[in-house]
Amino acid sequence: MIKNNGYTTFLLSSILAITILSLSLSSNQLAFAHEDPDGCNTNGGDTDVTLLKNGFPVGSTVVQGQTLELQISIEKGGGATHCAVDGGAGEVPGLGTNATLPDDTLLQLDFGCVGGTTNVNDTIGPADCGSSPAIFNFTSINYVVDCADTKEVSTGIFRLVWTQNTKAYYHDQSDDQGPSILTKSDTIQKACTIPEYSANTTSSDTGITNGTVSDPTDTVHILGVDGVEGNWTTTAVLAGPSGDYDATCVTSPLVTNGTFPVDVTCSLDAAPIDLTE
Repeated sequence: MIKNNGYTTFLLSSILAITILSLSLSSNQLAFAHEDPDGCNTNGGDTDVTLLKNGFPVGSTVVQGQTLELQISIEKGGGATHCAVDGGAGEVPGLGTNATLPDDTLLQLDFGCVGGTTNVNDTIGPADCGSSPAIFNFTSINYVVDCADTKEVSTGIFRLVWTQNTKAYYHDQSDDQGPSILTKSDTIQKACTIPEYSANTTSSDTGITNGTVSDPTDTVHILGVDGVEGNWTTTAVLAGPSGDYDATCVTSPLVTNGTFPVDVTCSLDAAPIDLTE
């Protein structure tokens, strides 16, 4: 009887030990699941889209001929508990960012892991999660404004339209199986105008002058909108007390390169001329 009880007790102890060992192995396997960063529990990825001109934000209206820069960024969300977001870097169909310009140009922008810390079990795309940035900025996309590209966004209202559509997976599941999905769309609309040019002049001598005026000149200041080119022809004549005096304007014709203001100087052909009346 004593031996039998001893045997039975030993057997139960062995089964208990085996059960504990099995649980210990399962726990170790879970520790290697790809929740990146390790133990992340929040999916807060986002996109940001900005339209710039010479590095500065654009107002509600843009002008024919301006060069504008579209900037798109992907952010995984702030904090260590936010899971990494992955666009597949072109290896997974349907992931990444599509950007559409006002002229209907469609661009596929690939990005990999954003905000990840480990490559272990990264099956969404290339193993690129180690020390990845929390924010990924795409290279700026240039567009030269053409008001012919406007679209009717509501009855009688026409705008230039930029859009972006992003789809990405979060690294929030074991071995990246059945991950949560980030989908985000952004739209920018701008009114478009074709500018009018203007010009004004300043003279080397103005008002009432006592004595002699030598070699008078006029400077023509041409005003416009940066980025819009134009061709200008300038002529001048001095209506003097003894008749008209011919003048030449330099440079004329003038082809502006889209930077304003530009100046044209008009001088008398027979300089030096001294005017006493």
